[in-house]
Amino acid sequence: MPENVAEIIRDPITLSTWFMDDGNIIKRNGKTYGYYLNTQSFSKEENNSISQALNKVHGIENLLEKNHGRYRIRIMKKESRSKFQDIIGKYMLPAMRYKLG
Repeated sequence: MPENVAEIIRDPITLSTWFMDDGNIIKRNGKTYGYYLNTQSFSKEENNSISQALNKVHGIENLLEKNHGRYRIRIMKKESRSKFQDIIGKYMLPAMRYKLG
């Protein structure tokens, strides 16, 4: 993983592309509860770096969630979900906007 992950995810187009590829919505009974960045291919330490960068660069609070013995990033708080949508929404391809709910 690049050491400059914070610099990389600062770009909203990069973050949007990443979400379109490896992200998904957390939705139950028609209601959006959050988003996942499926970062299971990274180590726990690398996930921590990504998590901290999302918070530091964009103010997006998030948690690491264990998934099949690996970790992924979960964005649950309403304010953080809104920030995430505002940052990446305009760069989402129309066919992928369903991922935002």
